[in-house]
Amino acid sequence: MMNMKQAIAALCIALGLLGLTACAPGGGDAEKLTAPEGIDWEAIEAEGGAIADAQSEGE
Repeated sequence: MMNMKQAIAALCIALGLLGLTACAPGGGDAEKLTAPEGIDWEAIEAEGGAIADAQSEGE
């Protein structure tokens, strides 16, 4: 009997998760997850490295 309850619970969770993306406004659009053009990732990484170095030195 417990296995049936677990199976139903798993099915409900799976259907709920599928419903989240389907019901969201514009759900599933991969375009919204891509970074805008023209970002200087090397500068961002260098700045992050400089911050990490300063923190490790105790500044």
